[in-house]
Amino acid sequence: MPDDDLTHESVKQRYRFDQWGGVSAESARPVLEFAPDLRAEHPGLILEYRMPLPDDGRSFSDHYVDAGDSSVRFLVSIHRYGSAEAAREALVDELENTMAVKLPACSERGIRAGEVCFCDFSELVSHIVFVRRNIFVRIDSIGDRPMPAATLAATVDRQIAASRD
Repeated sequence: MPDDDLTHESVKQRYRFDQWGGVSAESARPVLEFAPDLRAEHPGLILEYRMPLPDDGRSFSDHYVDAGDSSVRFLVSIHRYGSAEAAREALVDELENTMAVKLPACSERGIRAGEVCFCDFSELVSHIVFVRRNIFVRIDSIGDRPMPAATLAATVDRQIAASRD
């Protein structure tokens, strides 16, 4: 088994991948198209630009700035996979790259987002990764003034859950 496979499997064990629960019938329905719309719930955030990511047009990163304070910025990355299982594997890949031995589950920090969700240790919780259906989401506060990412994560999660493709 190559070292990459060993690392991937050890991360799955560390984060108790086998306890994430099976993919429900609802979650198994893939979202065919999705782009978050934060305007209604976060009217102060302005989409500066969308940057496609190199994977056949299924992924992109949205860069947001606060209209009243340009030191507040967020990066919302959306990765659409062919299945919920593939999105969960992408989450494991993301967790492999973290410097922390183990990130806390969002539920441990009082955050509700996704079917499986992890976040940073900061008091504000400025970094959140989660999966909902076949979508892997990463939200980061990237401005000079760090801000909580939980409300954005909840908004994006609700929108993915409501998607009927």
